[in-house]
Amino acid sequence: MRTELVRAGKSVSYVILELCSYGETGDFQVLPRSAVSLQLDSILAGVREDRHQAGIADDVLLARLNGTSVSLYSDGRSVLERVAPCSGSAAWDVYLYLLGKEDGREA
Repeated sequence: MRTELVRAGKSVSYVILELCSYGETGDFQVLPRSAVSLQLDSILAGVREDRHQAGIADDVLLARLNGTSVSLYSDGRSVLERVAPCSGSAAWDVYLYLLGKEDGREA
């Protein structure tokens, strides 16, 4: 699946790859097609405000969001495990939630 998002006045294309499917859930990878720089500390604060488990280790934000395990890198890459329902659009929704936490509002 391919999608596009405008951030800070710049249009960025993304590819969402399905890595594995387990029927009801699946694992996905989100990849920006051009340079992105995320503020993981800001995202972490927003995720924790929503009372999700989250932390940063080795410059990777690790979080548990309603059963989905997330690894988010500052360059915009992300691995999402156990996304439900198993769809690229559901994975994209989780990713957008995270981006919305960077500046305190939804992306």
